[in-house]
Amino acid sequence: MYSFLPICVFALLCQMQGTWARVPQEGEYPYQAAVLLRLRNDELLYICSGAILNQRWILTLALCAVQYKPPTIKILVGSNGLVAPNNTYYSVDNVRPYSRPTYNVTIFSRNNIALVRVTTLIIFNKKVQPIVVSSQDVRSGQTYSLTAWRNCVDSNYSTSLQLFLVIAIQDNRQCNPLVATGLNSVSELFCMTASPKDSGNKNIPPFSYQGGPIASASRQLSGLNIAARSRRQDNNIVAVGLRVAPYRTWIYATIN
Repeated sequence: MYSFLPICVFALLCQMQGTWARVPQEGEYPYQAAVLLRLRNDELLYICSGAILNQRWILTLALCAVQYKPPTIKILVGSNGLVAPNNTYYSVDNVRPYSRPTYNVTIFSRNNIALVRVTTLIIFNKKVQPIVVSSQDVRSGQTYSLTAWRNCVDSNYSTSLQLFLVIAIQDNRQCNPLVATGLNSVSELFCMTASPKDSGNKNIPPFSYQGGPIASASRQLSGLNIAARSRRQDNNIVAVGLRVAPYRTWIYATIN
């Protein structure tokens, strides 16, 4: 059984509304990865999403990885379904969070980012490919693809990968004041509005979609999703993400 482990206390603030366009086709986002926790009964608990950087390293949120022992983590690649037959899982031997300064286990925090290393080389094919980390900041008005899974307590629960089209807001001062309260002091975060091409769902629990890769039209990784937000609080802001460009030098120095 797959579910999501509620590992933060952000639920009341982040009651979410998703505006998901569709379920992607298999292999449409080949850099997509899922981070799962292996339980004592060998069942796998979905934690969050991530992005494949090369044959050994996955990028995800520190929230999703730093509190678990590496041998208990599994990485799923090459599949849009959490429970699809013949899924390919990789074991993990190392988790490296950003450490200047260290992430402090809150969502609206600096440095909520970590690299996860698998024990054996990921086999690349049409459905499994790495993504390049962008050297450019997110651009206001540009549409990005956000891909991630929902959790089993979601009223619209699905074990299939979901695609969410978002429009970035580069300047945090243009975000809703409630959102900006958490963003003004954390410049690495940014907010997003929904693309008008998507249709809405209401009352979605707050622990879906975390770690979802946010990619540009040129398929470069621009961010990781941290939380989505309710339109009951704001008419426009639907998600908060982590900019990855500020971490690009650290990422490539680590994985290379």
